[in-house]
Amino acid sequence: MIKQFSMTLPGNPIAKGRPRLTKWGRAYTPKKTKEATEKTKAQITRALHFLRSASGLEFPLLGPIRVDINFYLHRPKNMYRKKDSPDAIPHIKRPDLDNLIKQINDCINGIIVGDDSQITSIAATKFFTEKEIEPRTEITVFYWCEDEE
Repeated sequence: MIKQFSMTLPGNPIAKGRPRLTKWGRAYTPKKTKEATEKTKAQITRALHFLRSASGLEFPLLGPIRVDINFYLHRPKNMYRKKDSPDAIPHIKRPDLDNLIKQINDCINGIIVGDDSQITSIAATKFFTEKEIEPRTEITVFYWCEDEE
């Protein structure tokens, strides 16, 4: 049986940055990416704490996983005109969708899933937020569980 749970992470989504190199050739993760990863992992851990106590689920999940992600990025001021839609608007600028997905995959690895190789399907979209709504990331996880009879 396939079950699901959802969580909403407040804050403007941050894309995974490219590894940088020192002048000696040593690779490192940019500070902005590292801070965003720590913040997102903390938010996910907090959300799972409540989910675990309410549903009795054990994390990390085992088996195949499908993840649906909706990114709602900050809407610029020039999109608050009367003629602009109050609804979410598709986002076609940077950051790239694949880098936003990589950031979330890195954050759920070891927390929601034991290894990100368990993820068999990902559906993701990115939007500018609705008018007067804060930026956020909405994650829905679909997982396989044995029938409880």
